[in-house]
Amino acid sequence: METPFDSAKWKIKEGANYPYRAAMLQNVLYNDSIRSLSKTEILALLGEPSYYRNDTNFLYYQIQQKRLGLWPLHTQVLVIHFLEDQSIDWIKIHE
Repeated sequence: METPFDSAKWKIKEGANYPYRAAMLQNVLYNDSIRSLSKTEILALLGEPSYYRNDTNFLYYQIQQKRLGLWPLHTQVLVIHFLEDQSIDWIKIHE
């Protein structure tokens, strides 16, 4: 079921999981308002990414992860790439 985007719910983490992100994913992926934001504004809206490197223009947000014990079997990640001017180049899903 698709849920409207809510910044506070997006940031909620329970253990190793983000319980609301999968339901909000389509609203982030295809939202023109979000696509018009700068890197600083994205960080304020979506919070700290699950992974990033300072020397790249990519932010990675874990959406969901299926595990078998300690072993990750499948991970879904929202990837945002920024241009040199800090505007969004593209937003994609990596699985």
